[in-house]
Amino acid sequence: LGVEPRRAGVLMSADAGAGAFGRLLGGDLVDRSANRLASWIVFAVRTGGGLALLAAPSYSALLAASIGMGLGVGGIMPLWGALTGACFGRAIFGRAMGLMTPLMLPFNLAGAPIAAYAFDQTGSYALVLSAFLGTFVLGAVVIGFLRIPRVEPGIRIA
Repeated sequence: LGVEPRRAGVLMSADAGAGAFGRLLGGDLVDRSANRLASWIVFAVRTGGGLALLAAPSYSALLAASIGMGLGVGGIMPLWGALTGACFGRAIFGRAMGLMTPLMLPFNLAGAPIAAYAFDQTGSYALVLSAFLGTFVLGAVVIGFLRIPRVEPGIRIA
C-alpha cells in the first residue's frame, strides 16, 4: 500500500500489542459470557478489523484496522481453550487440543504460498483477505450450530 517500512513496523507493533490486550479482554469475555456469544463477539471484532483493512484509505485507518485485527486474534486464543474445555471436558482437553493441530496444519502450510501467489497474480492481497474473512463468517455460522454441553463432559452431577 506504499506505507514506508518504519510506519509499517508501527502497524505490526499495534497489531501485536492489541493481540496481547485482546487475550486479556477475550479471557474476561469468555469467563463472563456464554461461549457462543463470546465467539460471535470475537469473530465480529476480527472480521471488522479485516474489513477495515480492506477499506483503509489512510494510515490512521490502517492503524485502527491493525488494532482491530490484533484484538480479534488475541480473543481467539482464550475462546479456543474455553470451547474445547466446554465441548470435551478437562479429562481429554490436552488430547482434543492436540488432535486439532493435524486438522489445521494443511491450512497453515498452504496459507502463505497461496497468499503470495495471489499477490503475484493480482498485485494485491485483497482477494486473499476477502477469502480469509469469508472463513470467519462461515465460522460464526458454524458456531451457531455447535452443540455446547450444559455440563462439562466427565463431570458428575450429584
